[in-house]
Amino acid sequence: MTAQHELKQLLNFNTLAKRAVIGAVIACTLLAGFVLYHLVFDDLHLRTEIFIPFLTISIGGAAGGVFYSLMDFFRNNETWKNVIVNLICLVVFFFAMWISLVFGLAMIGLWD
Repeated sequence: MTAQHELKQLLNFNTLAKRAVIGAVIACTLLAGFVLYHLVFDDLHLRTEIFIPFLTISIGGAAGGVFYSLMDFFRNNETWKNVIVNLICLVVFFFAMWISLVFGLAMIGLWD
């Protein structure tokens, strides 16, 4: 009975959805800052295809947020364990963002 209760608490949809949305917003904000920087300083001309990388990077950020939420099971009161798990989550988040950005740029032909 305890394992079933822990599984239900681990897969809490509200927490999972909230962290997925937060991950997607962080990813889109980072990409928007990068695009805005190049709009201002490099005279970048935007096309409508730029929305495809925004869509794919938000999916990658959401996947990173879901992974962070699923790793709650490993976060206990031990400090070093929390630090290691949070670092792993950070690496997975940036890897998911990078892979999804590469996928989005490859879809529009800007990644060879």
